Amino acid sequence: MAKKHNSENEFLNPFGIGVNYKMFLEAIPKGTTVKEYCEGNLTKEQIDWLENDLNHYQESLEKQTK
Repeated sequence: MAKKHNSENEFLNPFGIGVNYKMFLEAIPKGTTVKEYCEGNLTKEQIDWLENDLNHYQESLEKQTK
């Protein structure tokens, strides 16, 4: 199980073992984009892939709530 993320200044790696998208999205400060949050911690390719995959994740959540 992933350790509890408890610091606003600590980067939560979405590719880390035990980290899921719900945890990752909750770790991003309000008003900050995924790209802004990840810059300096992930490669451009990882960020691009992550943004695309998160779009699919959020679309899936929206379908479940309909």
